[in-house]
Amino acid sequence: MNTISEKEAIEDLKRRKENFRAFARNLSPTEKIRQLELLQRRYYELLKAREENGGRKIPEKWRKWRDAQNI
Repeated sequence: MNTISEKEAIEDLKRRKENFRAFARNLSPTEKIRQLELLQRRYYELLKAREENGGRKIPEKWRKWRDAQNI
């Protein structure tokens, strides 16, 4: 039963990956950059929450990124 759920999870991941690729192919270069910036901001927020909850510190390169973004 565990292998079935793992298999379903892998299939779901493949499906979502292909859906995103189809979506990204139709974006303009400007929109692709905007999506990347949003992804970076969300990732930084995850790193920040992890640190605030007692986890690992935010890596130096992400602190530099934050300073450059004026967040």
